[in-house]
Amino acid sequence: MSMQTGKRLAASVLILCAMLLPLSIIEAEWAPGDIWLPAVSMIGLMFGAATGHWRVSRKIRWPLSAILGLLIAMLAAGLFTHAQVSLVKLTHWISDLMAGQAVNDPAMVTVWVTLWVWWASYSAAQGFASSGWALEAMLPLLSSMTIHSIYTRQGWAYAVMVLFGSVILMAWTALSKHQSSWDARAVDYPADLWPEWIGSSMIIATLACLLGLLLSVFTSQTTIEWMRKTVDPSITQVRQFAERMLGGANIHTLPGAPLGTGSGAFLPTSRLISDPPQLADDIVMWVKISEAPPPEYVPLPLQTSKPGWRGLSYSIYTGRGWDNASLDTRALPDVLPLLTSGIITQQFEIVAQHGDTLFALNHPLAGSGLAALYDTSQQLVGLRGARSRYIVVSRIIQIDEQLARQQPSSYPPELALYLQLPATLPQRVRDLAAEVTAGAATPYDKAIKVQAFLRTYPYTLTLPPPPANRDLVDYFLFDAPGGYCDYYASAMVIMLRSVGVPARLASGYTRGSYNDEHGAYLVAEDDAHSWPEVYLGGEWVEFEPTAGRPELERPRPTPTTELSARQVRAAQVWRERLTWLAWGVCGIVILIGAAIARQLWRERQLAALPAEELVPMLYQRLRQRAAWLGVDTRQSDTPDEFVPALKHKVEQLVAPARRKRWQNHIHITQQAAEQIGQIYRAQSYSPHKPGQQEKLLAIEAWRALRWRVWLMRLFKLIPRD
Repeated sequence: MSMQTGKRLAASVLILCAMLLPLSIIEAEWAPGDIWLPAVSMIGLMFGAATGHWRVSRKIRWPLSAILGLLIAMLAAGLFTHAQVSLVKLTHWISDLMAGQAVNDPAMVTVWVTLWVWWASYSAAQGFASSGWALEAMLPLLSSMTIHSIYTRQGWAYAVMVLFGSVILMAWTALSKHQSSWDARAVDYPADLWPEWIGSSMIIATLACLLGLLLSVFTSQTTIEWMRKTVDPSITQVRQFAERMLGGANIHTLPGAPLGTGSGAFLPTSRLISDPPQLADDIVMWVKISEAPPPEYVPLPLQTSKPGWRGLSYSIYTGRGWDNASLDTRALPDVLPLLTSGIITQQFEIVAQHGDTLFALNHPLAGSGLAALYDTSQQLVGLRGARSRYIVVSRIIQIDEQLARQQPSSYPPELALYLQLPATLPQRVRDLAAEVTAGAATPYDKAIKVQAFLRTYPYTLTLPPPPANRDLVDYFLFDAPGGYCDYYASAMVIMLRSVGVPARLASGYTRGSYNDEHGAYLVAEDDAHSWPEVYLGGEWVEFEPTAGRPELERPRPTPTTELSARQVRAAQVWRERLTWLAWGVCGIVILIGAAIARQLWRERQLAALPAEELVPMLYQRLRQRAAWLGVDTRQSDTPDEFVPALKHKVEQLVAPARRKRWQNHIHITQQAAEQIGQIYRAQSYSPHKPGQQEKLLAIEAWRALRWRVWLMRLFKLIPRD
């Protein structure tokens, strides 16, 4: 088998190792927008392979690759789609990072993870293509796989495969370097040496993996504790940094109940209320949110609750339960609207069977790969999706009691669905609702009165199902010995509808209990709950009529200062200026990248020219640069006349006050000009024409001289001291 076959095999191993990183991230489901990561990895591989053959320094190659990777990451995060939203995002990211807080934005996670995958793939391909050492080339990829496996506690098989492939690539690059050395010294060696070499490396890789496994099994506990104490401080610092940068990602894998236990978390579009629920304490899900954890202790009289994780809202009351009209499915936006307050990011990991039911705080705004359900009145009633791990951003509904009481009692026609009552509803339910809300002038006051009235009913789970042919709400209000959350919520919705206030029933879970170890809420089956939502001021506001449950905490909006028309216009002008500034910076970055690419292309053209064409071209360019600097030259000047004049001018251009500091640059410029002049003189007047070595010396001299001449020209424009 030929060496060409060996190169193809090594390239295949490299591509496989690089693709394992995005595939493991997709499998772990912790990074939003992960569907693009394989394409990003492939582009990084191709760009790295291309730049590996460029004869340019790292000072040019690495910044160019970083700029391209950043542009791809911003494109993957959707930052070029909405300029104003992107500016707000960038402002929030910078302020949060400077304050030492976590950046709870999925777009930030997308940017970092995309850059991560890009850099690992680019470094591997660039190092391999430039015939560098495989360990140096594969180190970013190996480190990335290790960090990913540690933080997600998944993907160890992928990490072992990358390690295995890295050992093979190390053996291949070592063989390539040995063969180059043997060829240079005219040492004879077998042409088909590489299969035996690679086979030996596979045996070594297998032994290394087995050794690591055996060490993990047979290492003493004392040694393990010593290593843990030694490494833990560094790991803690890295983990804290990662949590700040990747606050919008679900990095931790949290424990839960095995699938198949309990009743699950699936919510159908119709809900029949009959027997009391039989709920266990099995874990349903873990939820991590972007707000401070609750206090450890709150006195009982001061206890309040917060809105729960809503799964689905219902609009049609049947007399025995709840149903929904036809629901329309639409994609939930990936991009967060232009908002600055009241935003909470939630990271869900559902560990129970849940079908396609997903949960979120009211009101969900954005989430990657999630579907939103809308009813015939175009109101969002829930989320759907097959994912068990997902991130969703919600706007918390804030209510101001004073403003709520000022809202009109008239509603748009499309909300008639939320005033629906069955024809079989007993009249005494309507009469009781009118009696309870007597004297309440606003919809908000009516809701408060109904809530307070229902909280006087006893709470119980030990009650028989409602009798046949009896209305559920009528039975609860007049005959039942008590009820549970479904009864309370249904009664409040129907009583408010009876007095002309739109309302609906929501079902899901309470917040659950906060787990300090995982920094997340643990939600169990017995946290299942239902509550009413009342339409107030254009928002669906939650209430808590269930006895025994703390009343809801009402977050109130921060008072805003009235702005004059001039201030509003000034803010708009500044926003427009910032938008143009951002696009201007992007344009400058693109132009700089294009200029660098053009210069690299010209460098490759120079290197491809034969010496007899290249040397005169560089000499003529040197004469042009000398004319920029004001050197008085004639076309008939020989190199012995022209070069001294240029060297003298370079010395004069730098002011005496700066000359000592720039002496090294002056000396390099003079030497480079002397080098090009000597090579040109030898080509023009000597029978020994310059060869490949002189060609390379001329190119290096031109590179050292070119940018320094630009500086000299700048000094010429600056007034002398």
